Amino acid sequence: MTTVNIIGNIKGGTGKTTSAVNVVAWFAELGKKTLLIDLDPQCNATDYFLDIEEVERTDRHITTMFEREDVKASDLVWATSSKNLDIIPATSYLHEVNESYLNVADYWLRLHDMLSQVKKRNEYEIIVVDTHPARDLCLYNALIAGDNLIIPLSAQRHPLHGCDQMWLALKRVRRFNRSIRVLGFVVTSYQEKRDSKRLEKIESYAKKIKPDPRNAGFDILAKIKKSDRYATSMEEQVPLAWSHPTEETSQNYRDLAISLLEFQTGRRAARSQKIPEVTRTPRVGASAR
Repeated sequence: MTTVNIIGNIKGGTGKTTSAVNVVAWFAELGKKTLLIDLDPQCNATDYFLDIEEVERTDRHITTMFEREDVKASDLVWATSSKNLDIIPATSYLHEVNESYLNVADYWLRLHDMLSQVKKRNEYEIIVVDTHPARDLCLYNALIAGDNLIIPLSAQRHPLHGCDQMWLALKRVRRFNRSIRVLGFVVTSYQEKRDSKRLEKIESYAKKIKPDPRNAGFDILAKIKKSDRYATSMEEQVPLAWSHPTEETSQNYRDLAISLLEFQTGRRAARSQKIPEVTRTPRVGASAR
């Protein structure tokens, strides 16, 4: 059964895209057929795997979903260097779509309708959607299509900024999707000595969220150690999961991926599984499927 995981926060700079990219990379390395959907006009997730200029010379990108009601996910999918990971890329044209159709409710359902066919055919085990940090058409599409919501929070100053806006966004789409589960927080850029007080704040906030039955099991899903390799990873356009799989930060993301698989299957996964040898190059040609 296909599960759609939304990674989102209204606040920028929380490690949202970094989390999405590294989680899908680990899903792929763990043998799960995975689809990453970039719903952010900043295109940062796309830039990890594809040449954006090449993408924008085609109609194989998520913007086409809003322009053509009959489009299929298979029309938009690109292969990556991993046989288990495909991507539907974003383009900067999403900015125009957001402005044009934000208040047209029919457009809020486009991703849901497209993915319902993917789920029926069981084409992927896991779908991960990287969202735009704004209460906009892209975020509403993601929340309506999603089974689970994961909220990244930076352990740096004011970690909970943006959360109230996320609850407002969820409230607005509940009439379309009453079953989405808010699984919890992923705390990024974490340094234990520096951030213990901030973590206490996040834990206290999480306790207030748990009593809502729609947030059953809500918790801090992972603490991702701050890494100096983030900038290098983005520059080289290779997820940490592939370039430095044994590094602690990368292993934090591996544990998060396994936790999400446990939510999906209801079974405890083998965390002691041998770390696969990962050899990837920054680009292996942006080939459409």
